[in-house]
Amino acid sequence: MKKLILFILISMIYLIAGYQWGEPIVICSHPTADIKEHNMCIDKNGTIHVVWNERYTSTYSQIFYSYSQDEGDSWSPAYNVSQSDTSLLRDPAIASDNNGNLYVAYDWNASYPILMLKTFDGISWSEPDRLDSNTFYFKSKLIVDNDDRVYHFWDLFGVPYFRYIDVSDSVWTEIDSTITDFYFKDIIVDNQNNLHATGSTNALLSEHTYTAYVTYKKQEDLWSKIEVIDSVGTLTASVGERICLSEDNNLHIASREQENYNTWRTFYQFKHLNDSIWSEPDIVSDFTYPNVVNITTDENNRVHIFQQYLGIEANICDFRQLDDSWVLETYNFGDLSTGNPVVKSYNENYYIVFRDYDFEGADYLYFIKGSYVGIYNNNEQSDMSYKLEFNYPNPFNPTTNINYSINAISKIEISVFNSKGELVNNLVNEKQSKGNHTVTFDASKLNSGVYYYRLKIDGMVKETKKMLYLR
Repeated sequence: MKKLILFILISMIYLIAGYQWGEPIVICSHPTADIKEHNMCIDKNGTIHVVWNERYTSTYSQIFYSYSQDEGDSWSPAYNVSQSDTSLLRDPAIASDNNGNLYVAYDWNASYPILMLKTFDGISWSEPDRLDSNTFYFKSKLIVDNDDRVYHFWDLFGVPYFRYIDVSDSVWTEIDSTITDFYFKDIIVDNQNNLHATGSTNALLSEHTYTAYVTYKKQEDLWSKIEVIDSVGTLTASVGERICLSEDNNLHIASREQENYNTWRTFYQFKHLNDSIWSEPDIVSDFTYPNVVNITTDENNRVHIFQQYLGIEANICDFRQLDDSWVLETYNFGDLSTGNPVVKSYNENYYIVFRDYDFEGADYLYFIKGSYVGIYNNNEQSDMSYKLEFNYPNPFNPTTNINYSINAISKIEISVFNSKGELVNNLVNEKQSKGNHTVTFDASKLNSGVYYYRLKIDGMVKETKKMLYLR
């Protein structure tokens, strides 16, 4: 509990930006069925597509689909994707290509599931494509690259299988099972249409598995060797959970690593696409049993790791990278539960789909949108055209001085914001001459707390710094 309080205090002090969440919206509800697995994708036009499983008995469930074209404010009537009304259908996955075609995969049957896949061309759904694999566990993954090649991954007793179809083809390729000793957890596509995947491997012939990374070069049609990238020997076991690629071409991986047989923690690693060496694992949090649901980067290439924790009231925890530390921001959706949340990002917004049930036994599938609020430091690269000093004194009561310099006549704006991103005062808003300048901020009419001062030159944000007012 002390560690949780510490993380929350740090987030209050260092809060530079955050997401303001709307009200949860019901996608579907059912008074008698259990809403189990669910998944989501967002196409290039911003349409949100969601699939979910409604289970009626232990051997009977259906797959449903709905979409929203207004960022989740309203949803289409639920459509039953299932091809059978007597079977157990589960674990739906969904993806959209650049032409708006949808691909939905799911498991069919109760004892030995068979993998099914249906497509939607915007007018009608296809008949299910069936893979007779006679297995027990699938967990499909659908990946679409920039040239509309659709990859379909699944697992057969721990062995990864995949196939793909190109936009110019009418049939899928043969099933490929040449990758061994690797368990896929997450896969992404880069701008060159190469695949990057994280998961785990037991290639070290250990009793445990370890966080691993593998890549697929599309032009060469070749998978790389499996890389074990965690601190082998210092931890009991680990698994790469989520991977993403930032605009600066850095790969980022969030993993869960087992420090002993009963404790799992969240770790983070990164490398540039052109590098061969991953950074050493950096512990993100020491909460026990984290459920890592996504890793993303924002417009300033800062990493966000979304997690869910057992035993903590906060529904979703966002650990945001801030320089050499991690800042915790928690999103609590009231009394609603976030059963197996799915988190996606699109155009600097976050979207979450989660499920809940009421005391009368009805199940619900909810959607909620988070929009950016606050201030970011945009000075990621050095800019010799100006210099913004730290205010002095800091902390201050009630006044402090802000010094800055510019190397040419420019339109200057110095603005102060509170920790919510709300404008408090415009200290400077005029053309100024080249040289050194000072402005005084008087906070005597404000509450104690963290404030931010931002420099804009000729309408462009250059830098933001933090100051602390103590009355």
